[in-house]
Amino acid sequence: MGDFLVLLRFGTIAFMGWYASAVSTKRVIKEVGFHKKYYPNKYIMPSRRMRRLFKLRKREIPKWMYFEFYFSFVYIGLFVLFSILYLCSDNKFLIAQTFFWIYGIVMGGDMLHIMIYSFLYR
Repeated sequence: MGDFLVLLRFGTIAFMGWYASAVSTKRVIKEVGFHKKYYPNKYIMPSRRMRRLFKLRKREIPKWMYFEFYFSFVYIGLFVLFSILYLCSDNKFLIAQTFFWIYGIVMGGDMLHIMIYSFLYR
């Protein structure tokens, strides 16, 4: 029962991170809008799958935001990787602690990336 609860926490945290990253990127898209200075060189049209998955409208977005949508899948990848490691290892406490540290580092880097680019594109 203990392993199930730890994996449930891993999953909850990872999917919340994925969702928060996607929602924050969508909000920044609305806030930043278009800039003639960077258009069309720094803009890209999201693929149909990406628009369906993140419920985007059919319009061009800055390339760094497109990267942010792909980067949000890192949280799900962390969940899968650390779930497999957690189930296969003997030192479960070390794996859980490593997951939370790496998750925190990734989330901090993601927030820093969004803050820097949203400041530059205003």
